[in-house]
Amino acid sequence: MDTLSDVLRGVKLTGAVFLHAQFSAPWCVGVPPAASTAQFLMPSAEHITRYHLVTEGHCTIKPDGGEPMTLNAGDVVVLPHGGSHLIGSDLCQPPASMRSLTQPPGWTRLPLIRHGGGGEVTTLVCGFLACDPRLCRPLLSALPATLKVHIRSSPAGGWIENSIRYAADQAASPRPGGDALLAKLSEVLFVETLRAYLEALPPGRTGWLAGLRAAIVGASLTL
Repeated sequence: MDTLSDVLRGVKLTGAVFLHAQFSAPWCVGVPPAASTAQFLMPSAEHITRYHLVTEGHCTIKPDGGEPMTLNAGDVVVLPHGGSHLIGSDLCQPPASMRSLTQPPGWTRLPLIRHGGGGEVTTLVCGFLACDPRLCRPLLSALPATLKVHIRSSPAGGWIENSIRYAADQAASPRPGGDALLAKLSEVLFVETLRAYLEALPPGRTGWLAGLRAAIVGASLTL
């Protein structure tokens, strides 16, 4: 078993999708810190990592205290530490509350949220992964506040994105099992995002995650 797989198996991630949305320009949504919404999203979770997958259109995300970044179709952005952020077509718009747009988990079908001014459409699948913060500490401490990956450029990214889009449609239908399918795909998406992030790290980057790419250091870490 490689080191990353060993760590991910140990942290025991639990994934879920809480929002499938079609936003039309102009729009802006304010997302509070994950710690303030853990009770709303998953009452048993001690730590929540959020992600946004853009399946159509484009938008901008600005983490609290960070620089804005553009997201295009096929991009996934992960906030490992669950920080607050703005996301939208125009971040100068008064932000709508993410909580006002969502419903507490427990729905029988995943709702499709529509919000915005009626212009150009951006479609998002938003989800989270819960883990024990003590078990996750080695992984979380090695990750930045925000990491962005173009999932379509990774070998498995295309089928993962298509599978999530299919599962989101299935979760909105009467067929049973859609939520469970989305939960597992959320975990797969996170792992593939991490792998793509590792492969894109620039030379000279330090830390144990970067060390996995080096033949000798990676082998030592695995041992």
